[in-house]
Parts: sequence; structure tokens; C-alpha cells
Amino acid sequence: MSNEKHTMKNATIELMRFIFASAIVLFHTGRDVWKKRKIVGTIGAFKISFFRRGYYGVEFFFLLTGLLMAASIWRTMESQKAARVPVGEETVFFLSRKSKAIAPFYLTACAMMILVNLWQGTPLKKIAEKLPSILFLNRFGFTKEKLLTVAWYLAAMLIALAVVYPLCRKFYGTFTTLIAPLVGLTLLGILVHETGDLVEINERFLFTYKMNLRAIAEISLGATCFEIARRLENKPFSDGKRLLFSLIAAGGYLGTLMYMASFAPKRKGWIVILFLCPALVITWSRIGLIGRSGVLQRKFFLFLGSLSLPLYLFQNIPRAVVPVVLKNARPGVRAVSAYLLSLALALIACCAQKMHHRCQTPVVQSAPEGSDPRGAK
Repeated sequence: MSNEKHTMKNATIELMRFIFASAIVLFHTGRDVWKKRKIVGTIGAFKISFFRRGYYGVEFFFLLTGLLMAASIWRTMESQKAARVPVGEETVFFLSRKSKAIAPFYLTACAMMILVNLWQGTPLKKIAEKLPSILFLNRFGFTKEKLLTVAWYLAAMLIALAVVYPLCRKFYGTFTTLIAPLVGLTLLGILVHETGDLVEINERFLFTYKMNLRAIAEISLGATCFEIARRLENKPFSDGKRLLFSLIAAGGYLGTLMYMASFAPKRKGWIVILFLCPALVITWSRIGLIGRSGVLQRKFFLFLGSLSLPLYLFQNIPRAVVPVVLKNARPGVRAVSAYLLSLALALIACCAQKMHHRCQTPVVQSAPEGSDPRGAK
């Protein structure tokens, strides 16, 4: 893809990151307060739930991770340094960058969860048993205790990237056009056929947790999405076709959200892959009329996207605190309050990180006339 077109983040994708992260959090907060099916509204014969299937928002993030991974590999391959770094070393460097981006929010959420556990009166021994999960050791099967339950997603993502990245980097063309779609669809089909659905994060399948195979499959498909988007980006299309592409992308996102808010059986959840893959291809390549116009390229959407990770990670804290503080409030009030408090924590964390980055950024001063700038400290 042209570097000029993707020097900035794609604001539409950032907006969708926020929306899907919100859907996941609302699913959890709703499940915390409603034991039975809760209908929050109807549109004709369509009954709307409180994001009863909101956990399928994770599919968006796995696919997007694969797309961004392939985009990073493509940029590396185009650079002059690409052939100088061994694939293994490059993979470690990629995972290191990913981990460093996640660490501030993740470790803060873990520390806050320890405080919540102490506030709840959890014995110190029990808290100590949960600490190995900070290193994701529970997701390898060494322990069942977990401090931050939602951290399973990060573990699955990093494990999948460690497997998929070197394959994609070593065999980019063959992987993105042949291996990735074949392996991705085959793995997802096996999971659905043998286990009934794509979810159940604590269920093991064959030699590992089911979620790890789910992540490998969808990150692989995300890499294929990038390659398709890269090839479509510079092709000439009429305004009519571009409008059609925009409608397909909007329909893909809307269809996914409708499924997540529906009472459809979870065994049909694989359909969101069919919705999201073309939507991501069109959004990333900007071949749609809306994407080409740049009407959605707004800084506010970029800001919302930056809230998605901390919003997801901090949700456990309000979900533990709100039921106690607002125990006499209506279930809907507790569910929405937990979401809003999660959003507030995410906002504070993002602002704090930005302030930290500003403090760490050196101020470049112009050298006095006649001095040697190379000697300036």
C-alpha cells in the first residue's frame, strides 16, 4: 500500500474499535445483572438484547490484528533493511513492540484488580495464587487461577502472533493468498463442527485452549484481508461501485452488531466472519465512496479508538465495585454505570499516558548562530 495513504490511522477503523470494545463491555456488564434473557427493545419482530452476543466483538479485533500484522510485514519487506534481520529476531521485535504498547494499560489494570481483591477481603494466599496469570501462565494450562479475567484475549493474541508472524514474514505471498485463508477457514470450521461455536474461553480442544486456535485462525484471515485490500487500493472504480462498496462495509458492521444484539443461537456466530472480512477490506483500502471522501477521517474518532484497549482492560474493576456500591439500584442502572465507569477509567489512563509521552519527548531547540549543532546536548 502507498505509504502516503496510511501515514495516518484509519479513523473509521478506530471508531469501530471503540464500538466493538463497548459492545464487549456492555455484554459483560449486562450479564452481571441479568441472569435470564433481557429484551431491551424490539424493531418489528426483531427482539433486541443487551448485547447478549457481545463477545463476538473479539472477532473484529483478531481480524484487525492480523491485518495490521500483515501491513507491518509488507512495510518491512519494502524497506532496505528487510533482508538483514533474521525472521526469528524480527518476530521477537514485533512482539516486543506489541507488548510495550499493551503493558502500561495491562499492568495498571492488574494492579487495580489486586486492590479490588483486597477491598473485597480476598485472602492474600488466594491473591498470590492469581499472580502467575499476569504472565499469562494460566492460558498455557499451568494454573486455573486468574487475576484479570479479560486478559485471555491478550494471551491468545500474543500466542497467535508468535505462530503466524514468522510464517507470514517468511512466505508472505503464499501465506496471505493460500495458506492463511485455507488454514483460517479450516480451523474455524473444525471448532464450530466439533465444539458447537467459537467461544467458551476456558474450553480446551486437542492440545491447547480453544481460544488460541480461534486467534490463530482469525489473525491469519486478517492477513489475507490486508493482501486483498492492498491489491484493490489503487484500482479504478466508478462512483457507483464505490458507493456499493461503502454499503457492503456498512452492512457488514451493522450485521455484526445486529447479531451481537440479537437472540440468535451462538453456534451461528461464525457468520460475523463473513460480515467483518469484506467490511475490513473495504475500510482499510478506502475503495468505498465514503472512505475515499475522507468524511469520517476525524480526530475524535481516532481518540475514541485509543480508548478501546483500556476500556476493555479496566472493565473488571467497575464490574466488581458497582454491584456493591449500587446494590439497591435497578439492574439496568448498574449495567450502564459499570460501563460508564470503565469508560471514565479508560479516559483517565489515556490522558495520563499522553502526558507521560509529552514529558518524555525531548524539546528540540535551535542551536545558537555559529555553533555546531552536532555538539549540542
